[in-house]
Amino acid sequence: MPKSKFDRYSLKHNLLKRVAIRIDFDGLTNLDALIQRLKRHELAEIFGSYRKLVMPVGGQFSDDDSIDGPTHVFYDYLKTKDKVELTLSLSRITIQIGCVEYGNIDSYLVLMEQVAKAILMSDAYVEITKIGIRKIAAFENPSPIKVFNIFEKDMFMSDKILKMRKKEDIKGVRTKYEDTLLCLQKYPVMVSLKRLVRHLFDPVERTHQLQAILDIEGSIDGSDIKDAGSTVSIEDIFSAMQVINDELFEMFKTSVTLKYLNAHGCLR
Repeated sequence: MPKSKFDRYSLKHNLLKRVAIRIDFDGLTNLDALIQRLKRHELAEIFGSYRKLVMPVGGQFSDDDSIDGPTHVFYDYLKTKDKVELTLSLSRITIQIGCVEYGNIDSYLVLMEQVAKAILMSDAYVEITKIGIRKIAAFENPSPIKVFNIFEKDMFMSDKILKMRKKEDIKGVRTKYEDTLLCLQKYPVMVSLKRLVRHLFDPVERTHQLQAILDIEGSIDGSDIKDAGSTVSIEDIFSAMQVINDELFEMFKTSVTLKYLNAHGCLR
């Protein structure tokens, strides 16, 4: 069955380790009032805990700088066992997901839509500047054959490098590839496609493993979403997130083997 027959609802096995969704914006003037609203309404039954950080916070995306000023963090997610944090500052909202029982991204897109709607309603001068999604998948095994039964070998490592690593006097440590692609969909999606293969050694168990990591990130500029002279609506935001997510899934399918899709997918 060709890869094109599989959609993101087909897979019944999860390779994802981390997922992050972000929306960048300008023009918010009263962050504290927004936080109080979110505590009482949108996030009241979704997160069990909250903290305010005053130090700079590093981002989860490749073009992130540290966020200056207070950052508000909602955590202890109540809906699933996934480790979820929602962070909000004067210029960005981010949802970070540590995948434990991750099924798909849909509920987190809805959560982001709800918070983005609250932001837009709180201040008429808020302007969306960027929307992004990042997904990191990984698999490790002592056998390179089993690793590349999951991931497409040609995407992660050349045959010449594999032959070189088999020599007695050469030990493979790390192989890395990176591509930046512009995908012309409903909105232009800038995609960063990174592949990493590295050697892992457990000094306690004295075991060796080969790990392959797929790191895909897509983003859309706010200027590409809105029509000339208009603002970005909540419908535009949700549509843009779906466009990015669909594009990332296509990149994921390209990076994994048909054998993996056939073993862990079901066609509807």
